[in-house]
Amino acid sequence: MPLQFVKEYPNGPALVRDRIQKLPFISKHPKVLATSFDIERLGKPHAVYDLRPEDLASGKLLADSVHPRGQRYLVHSEGEPAASAEVIWIRGKTAQYVHINIGRFVGATGHALRYLEAHEQVKFGSFEARLLRCRPLYLMAIWLKSDTGEQNDLIYPLNGGAPAPFLPEQLYPVADFQGNIQIIVQTRQPAP
Repeated sequence: MPLQFVKEYPNGPALVRDRIQKLPFISKHPKVLATSFDIERLGKPHAVYDLRPEDLASGKLLADSVHPRGQRYLVHSEGEPAASAEVIWIRGKTAQYVHINIGRFVGATGHALRYLEAHEQVKFGSFEARLLRCRPLYLMAIWLKSDTGEQNDLIYPLNGGAPAPFLPEQLYPVADFQGNIQIIVQTRQPAP
């Protein structure tokens, strides 16, 4: 079954298009100035969740350790992801703000989504693609949220966003992911 994506905010695409059109006036970054963004064909948005590692390390389940942040679109140029546009809600579920990023995780996300759509384990399941990040641990991953229960969720750390003992671009069952997060948190905490 194809990957599923979150239902976008009604004003999300308009906010993204408006922000992208204003980029040349806001940013003087050479990559931004040299890129022709295709704002008419935005990718499907994926939900963004921030992970609190201390919650997961304390034994909470993944779903109880994450906090919704917003929705993220991949913005293409010449058929390839060139930027991401994160639409953040501030009050309720109305999009209020757009953050544009041209960093290394843009291409890594596009690659991951293409790879995962074709992966055998994913094709025969039913998953919503989400972005999972944990800034304190430098983790960026695709969280494949299963329709059949959290025990069937899969985590795919992105290239450049996989702290040891994770390997980038490997699928992890949620139980293995939680175990690795516990190891990371325990090794980073000072001894009592």
